Amino acid sequence: MTQGNTMAFAAPAPIYAPYGWMPPAFHATLPPPRGFDGDAAAWAAWLDETADLFKDFLWPRWQGSAWVGDLAAADALTRADLAAMPALAQKMNEPVRAGSPVTHALLFRAEDLAAPSLGTFKDYLPDPPPALLSGFDRWVMEAGSERAEQAAVGLKVHMQRPRPYQMALQLVPAMPLAYRVATTAVTPSLVSGHALQGAMALVTVVLHLEHGLREPTPPGLLKELQRYFLHVGDRRTFAGVHYPSDNLSSWFTVLRLLRRMSFNESDPKTERTRGREVLWAGIQAESPVYQAMAAAGGAFSDSLARLKAEAEAPL
Repeated sequence: MTQGNTMAFAAPAPIYAPYGWMPPAFHATLPPPRGFDGDAAAWAAWLDETADLFKDFLWPRWQGSAWVGDLAAADALTRADLAAMPALAQKMNEPVRAGSPVTHALLFRAEDLAAPSLGTFKDYLPDPPPALLSGFDRWVMEAGSERAEQAAVGLKVHMQRPRPYQMALQLVPAMPLAYRVATTAVTPSLVSGHALQGAMALVTVVLHLEHGLREPTPPGLLKELQRYFLHVGDRRTFAGVHYPSDNLSSWFTVLRLLRRMSFNESDPKTERTRGREVLWAGIQAESPVYQAMAAAGGAFSDSLARLKAEAEAPL
């Protein structure tokens, strides 16, 4: 196209290369997670189905040597992600609770090296009730290594989404992405393993706690558990190593996985319903990343609608 004597060209479409090589552990075929109501073949099919869902509203899947899905929509979502991240980054130096010297930045560094623990939960609630003390760390480890890791590994391999720091300079060169070094950010961006494990830990801890108490978790304690475990994933977005929509993918994964997972096996449907209720209420009320996406709307709207539909679908 010519304008006077000047030749004008449309900007080239961005090239999204797959993330690439990962540590060998991420190429292993892991067994189904604890409590999953199916064998290895059913688990592989579940991962494949979930990846196919993602390509329709979040990010294309990498198959063979090409993206399969709507890359134009994914590009719009990625640009919305990057636009939301500077404001979220400012939260890194905020205290995790009023008057505390402990900031999100401090816990980000701790969580990059170790799993969430009763010790760091006490930064949110200094005096946890006795019912939580004996089981907390055991339930968190169950949630991560036995219930969530298999989904995180399997979906990352399917999706191959490049990290924000791999795309920011190409997509928004006028807005530098300030990100923090994370030793565990050596895998594809979607799904967020920290967000997925945090969401699963929230459900696991609450369901085991309520199984022992034989009554609902007290509201004040439940709020702090929701804040703590959802912030584990949110801090990765504050740090710039994950897009906001990576967290959304992880929440969707756990909500969907709860359709087929058992915990204490006394009444699986009741526990699944309660787990989804606790997680969905916590996401809306306690996750700054969710709230930023909801406030922005636009390219996030379809993905947020799909998340809501999954959270509220009958079991």
